[in-house]
Parts: sequence; C-alpha cells; structure tokens
Amino acid sequence: MAITDELTHIQHPGARKGIDYKWIALSVTTIGALMSAIDSTIVILALPDMMVKLHADLIQMVWVIMAYILISTVFLLTFGRVADMLGRVRMYNLGFVVFTIGSALCAFSQSATQLILFRLVQGAGAALMMVNSLAIITEVFPPNERGRALGINGVTWALGGVAGPLLGGLLLTAKNWR
Repeated sequence: MAITDELTHIQHPGARKGIDYKWIALSVTTIGALMSAIDSTIVILALPDMMVKLHADLIQMVWVIMAYILISTVFLLTFGRVADMLGRVRMYNLGFVVFTIGSALCAFSQSATQLILFRLVQGAGAALMMVNSLAIITEVFPPNERGRALGINGVTWALGGVAGPLLGGLLLTAKNWR
C-alpha cells in the first residue's frame, strides 16, 4: 500500500467519529478556494468609491485588481515546489494566515499605494492556498473519488469568482468599500 493510499484511510484525531480526514481536508481547502476566488473579483464594483476616497487615479485602481491576480498566478509554481519540500498542509495554513493578514491590511489602507501593496500580500496568501488545496485533495482522496473532490473544489472556485461582484455590491450597499 502506497503512502498516498494510507493517507486516505486516516481518521484525523480531532474529527468526529465517522468523518474521514479526506472530507475535512476537502471542506477546509474548498473554503480557501472560495475565499481566494471571491477576493479576485470582489473589489470591482468598489473601484469608483476607492478612487474617490483614496484620491487615486484609474491606473492605480487597475493595479488594485491586477496586483492580486498577478501575484497569485506568478507564485503558484514556486509555492508548489516550496510546499513539496516543507509540507503542503503547513504551507496551506501559512497561506490562510497571510491571506487573512493581507485582507485586514487592505481594510486599513490609507492610500492607493498601500492598498496595492496589501493586495500583493493577499495574493501571495491566495497562491499558497490555491496550489496546496489541489495537492492536498489529490493526496488524501483515492483515485476513484479524486475526480469528484477536485470537481467540488473547481466548481466552488468558479462560483466564488461569480459571487465576488455580488458580495461586493451587497457590502457597498450596506457599508463602504473597507
């Protein structure tokens, strides 16, 4: 039995009786994928408000979107290799922390430059989560269930990209862009 096959039958010590570790791993990684996807598009409707409140120009506002997407894309391969060496779960958890810190810093931005820099931090955290979520799912699910698990994760990613502007609009209606 290969190591990967052994991981599929492990019951996490903190899991409730009857819930396999693989389903817990899928739930956590899918939440990370959803958050990463939402944040790639959530700022779109807030750009005009951000532009006024941060005294920014259109180029800076484009970079608010592009900084996140660029960094989260550029670092996928590098972070995947680092996770191979240091551990996927550890790097996924680090990504969650970095993403959360980046999100909080974005809310406290006082200028467009700060917002762009903090979106870079957020994008780095998203890259750590994205690359490791697929690797973790592939590692913990047996081959006959892997397609379904990856499909659930992928559909969640797609829904997050669509939900981003909707959530952004709701947040703007209720509060402000922060």
